[in-house]
Amino acid sequence: MASAVTKYQQAMGLPVTGQVDGPTLALMARPRCGNPDVGAARAARYSVQPPGWQHHDITYNIVEFNPKISEEAQRLAFRGAFDRWQAVIPLDFTEIPKDGLIQISWFKWDGPGKALARTQYPTDSGKPVTSRYDPDDSWPSNRLNRVALHEFGHAIGLGHSDDPRAVMYATLNDTAELTRDDVQGAQVIYGPRYGWPWRSLGGEIYEPTVGANLDGRLEVFGVGMDSEVHQIWQVAPNSVWSAWGSLGANVLRQLAVGRNQDGRLELFAVTGDNSLAAIWQTRPNNGWSHWGTLGGNIHSPTTIRTPGGRQHVFACTPGGALIHVAQTKPSNGWGTWEPLNAGTIRPPITVALDKAGWLQVFAVGTDGALHLLSQNPSGPGWHPWKSLGGKIINPVVGTNADGRLEVFGTGPDKSLHHIWQKPDGSWSGWGTRGGHAIQPAVARNKDGRLTVCARNAGDQISIIEQTAPNNGWGSWFSIPGPRVSEGPVIAANQDGRLEIFVRGDDGALWHLWQTAPSGYWLDL
Repeated sequence: MASAVTKYQQAMGLPVTGQVDGPTLALMARPRCGNPDVGAARAARYSVQPPGWQHHDITYNIVEFNPKISEEAQRLAFRGAFDRWQAVIPLDFTEIPKDGLIQISWFKWDGPGKALARTQYPTDSGKPVTSRYDPDDSWPSNRLNRVALHEFGHAIGLGHSDDPRAVMYATLNDTAELTRDDVQGAQVIYGPRYGWPWRSLGGEIYEPTVGANLDGRLEVFGVGMDSEVHQIWQVAPNSVWSAWGSLGANVLRQLAVGRNQDGRLELFAVTGDNSLAAIWQTRPNNGWSHWGTLGGNIHSPTTIRTPGGRQHVFACTPGGALIHVAQTKPSNGWGTWEPLNAGTIRPPITVALDKAGWLQVFAVGTDGALHLLSQNPSGPGWHPWKSLGGKIINPVVGTNADGRLEVFGTGPDKSLHHIWQKPDGSWSGWGTRGGHAIQPAVARNKDGRLTVCARNAGDQISIIEQTAPNNGWGSWFSIPGPRVSEGPVIAANQDGRLEIFVRGDDGALWHLWQTAPSGYWLDL
């Protein structure tokens, strides 16, 4: 008995006492995988079951569905799990109607609350393997996504890990994205797919945008192939990611996300009739309302919250005029659309608060120059449009550590051009940082330095950073990854680490992050 308990405690990463103590009993009571914990070759915390598949094109089929879960949800869960493994090892998984190499089914064996699923390991014979899930167990939202990710680890030759944070830990945990331990184990068998530091979050979306919840968890939204809004979020601050969810609606595009004063996220999208739709969290960090409409005839919305707590949305009319709508009070209620000062602009619009907290709206005019519309601090309304010169597209604005604004855009030569406020609030002349910078994005590091990322000529992501807060720039460097079709967008984690998101040419969402606040970028 003591020997068996000791082996279990070793396999599960528990303190080895040889006794059925409290932590051991608690872990034994949790739902888990039905595959055994011992017998696999232990290389580190992960374990492997050689030899793995001997070729790279792996088919799978769903033999039967669980009638208690929608077929679409099951198919998406299985496809998403395969996508995550496929992103890090050179295997390609394809669903076929029958006779796949991985055969997925539902099979009753031990009743509820025990083993959730069991999956065979591949052998050198290349025969099909089964991946079976127990329909008698409870399958709440997103559980199938996590269990399938674990089970398909077995289907490629991984045993259980003794790392409680790993996907391949035997007992069900909250991990919904592959950890370093999982990736290292899979790459021991197959090697890396591309040697990329980027990781795929799966899905198939357009127009990704990112927001930060009140608790610091990042949440990414995109438009799916079904024209609905899809979302994926960190399960904890600075942590791993959920499976994809849907916020519904139809024929939506041009997303923008803001956060209310009370911490609730609010998402905006343009509908098929060019009105602005909105959906908001019913409480901070969780739960969503139904879609509502703010009307208008607009495109290219962007949003910002002012020091008074109200959210504002700026957008273009079909004729190129700038219009604006604001909440009537913080976190609740919207006014009506109002035109701002006359002028014709080209999207996108980018908005920031200056050091004093006044709104500053930037857009490119029909002359190709950057124009600025500033709130009038001495009275209601706005100053007239002011040309800042230059010739750019895709402007974005960042805020330096000392509060000075700095605008970046793509010049006629495709390099990064920028202009910045001087200490007295006036504007510099235009400078260039070189490179090839399509659709730039900017964020501020925890130490105050600005980071700009952009798509380069090879449809990869290049990065340039200030060498010190408020002043000085380093050189461009590129990070090999998927061929980028949209993005980048960039945001800061709760701990200050920057994270970049792009849509790859496979339609999936890919991401890359700093290993430490203001530090280097991930290198597996």
